[in-house]
Amino acid sequence: MAFATRNLNLSPAALTAAFREFHRALRPGGRYVNVESSQPRFRPMRFLFRVYVRTLVRPVGRRLSGASAGAGYAYLSESITEFYPPEELAEILRSPAFPG
Repeated sequence: MAFATRNLNLSPAALTAAFREFHRALRPGGRYVNVESSQPRFRPMRFLFRVYVRTLVRPVGRRLSGASAGAGYAYLSESITEFYPPEELAEILRSPAFPG
């Protein structure tokens, strides 16, 4: 799955339930691969990354798509900056609630 996990992130419980369903649907020996953007660990770079995402994603997305409202791109910029850091997402995947 690529760049969709943020859309399933209604809550940690909802995300865990989605991961459980992915695991259930895999063939025996199958592999789940998740491609998701994350934020830089180095604080100054993370700050610059957030400024970049919040100031450019919405206007550039609106311009490229021709969408006048830009609501989808506002959501995109917010969901990118508020998503779990890699370590926290890995912990959710390793939790006892997830059978994988």
